[in-house]
Amino acid sequence: MWSFLIGSFLRTAAVAAYQQTLLRESLRGSTVREFMKADVVTVPREITAGTDAVDALARMHRARQSRLLVMDGDRLGGILTLKDLLRFLALRVELEERPR
Repeated sequence: MWSFLIGSFLRTAAVAAYQQTLLRESLRGSTVREFMKADVVTVPREITAGTDAVDALARMHRARQSRLLVMDGDRLGGILTLKDLLRFLALRVELEERPR
């Protein structure tokens, strides 16, 4: 039994090491620019954390984007994703449907 457990552990470690090496070799020489998405949609500076989420959703819809970068002055304040909004809505609907 011990031989099996030690063998399984060694195999798992070897596979992980191989995958890490493969990943490093695959990415070597590549730049971030090759993977980044340059056509992102941002919220203008005048929109604050108090701005209605429906406005942000409409902006995402018009731009056909599922992510919205939120700026805080000249800095990136965060990212709003359609997935996060939908998760919130699903939770809210679920809570409202529960009997009281």
